[in-house]
Amino acid sequence: DHPLMPCSEFLAYRIAEACKIAVPYSAILALDNGEFAFGSRIEGGVTSIGNLPEGVSRFAAFDECADQISTILALDLFLANTDRHPGNLLFRRNLSGRLSAMSIDYGRGLFVSDFPDGPLPLRGCNTSTTLNLLKQTQTFRAPVAVFAISAVQEIKVAHISRWVSEMPHEWLPEDRVDALLAWWSSDKLPARIDAVLKCL
Repeated sequence: DHPLMPCSEFLAYRIAEACKIAVPYSAILALDNGEFAFGSRIEGGVTSIGNLPEGVSRFAAFDECADQISTILALDLFLANTDRHPGNLLFRRNLSGRLSAMSIDYGRGLFVSDFPDGPLPLRGCNTSTTLNLLKQTQTFRAPVAVFAISAVQEIKVAHISRWVSEMPHEWLPEDRVDALLAWWSSDKLPARIDAVLKCL
């Protein structure tokens, strides 16, 4: 429902992967009508917060996955993603039997929102509500969130440029591409990271 949503999803998934945040495998799909779409793999063995394994409460799931959810929220702040809530997290048991979390749906971040210059902290949205919930229940892990968001600094303009070049050119107008690359190479990038760190 927004012309820049496919681009925002695609770039957010790439940035998340670079920050070692688990997201489903994703790709650009060629549709039968000649248009292109962003698609992500349907993951096997996952469950949503509303369908957790028997005996696992919502709090227990968040507590067990606190490190991962904390890093997801840190990136959401950076990307101005206003719609992180329990329903767009996936959970599954890893090989050691522990519950792990994966993020999906960045469709209300980046160019659909007010990235890169929107104010922080985010207020009055699902992301801020979820972050406050974790802090109130003492399941927010600031040290790992700081580590994850610091990884954004390792993403260079060349990475962003390559990811943009992989997208259909109509997904992001050329003037927006130029503005994004200029922003990423300026002192506004570390300033936004610092603003995120103050929210953690």
